[in-house]
Amino acid sequence: MIKKISGSGILFLTNFFFSGCPYTLSDNPRDALELFVEVHNESFGLSMGPLIDREIRKTILKTSSYSLTSVPHTADLKLYLRVSGYSDRPESYDPDDSFLASAFAIVSTVNLKWESAAGELLLEETINLDASVLRPALKPISPASSSPVDEQARQSLAEFIAKEIYFSLRRLNSLLFEMK
Repeated sequence: MIKKISGSGILFLTNFFFSGCPYTLSDNPRDALELFVEVHNESFGLSMGPLIDREIRKTILKTSSYSLTSVPHTADLKLYLRVSGYSDRPESYDPDDSFLASAFAIVSTVNLKWESAAGELLLEETINLDASVLRPALKPISPASSSPVDEQARQSLAEFIAKEIYFSLRRLNSLLFEMK
């Protein structure tokens, strides 16, 4: 009796491991269009170029059927992105001290240029974006003039830019569809 159970158990496990779910992860389809992305950071925002590039690539890979390439002459579609005008302005003040701003607004301008494989300009847009930066709470040992921490604001600004790129790509696809 025990030999029958162990033999059937081994048979069950063998079938379980070798005839499991047929779903496998694969690359984008072979007929997927290739997209080339180039980000130029002309702003004073620290490391905004690589941050934006990473967020754009994450968004494109998650939400579209485009395949990303690093070679511009093989790409079916090219995106040239220029970030400029990184500035901050006071947004709110500390109620206990009217000289220290407790929040700043980071304002940036993004110019998008979509080109076809032949270099023909398909769509050009300018987007103005902003994010809020909070000054950390003052501690008794920290100086009163501590500067705002903008890492989270830069990250949220990069994510917002990536979402705007996605929406721009959707607008471009609908324009191309209407042209056909």
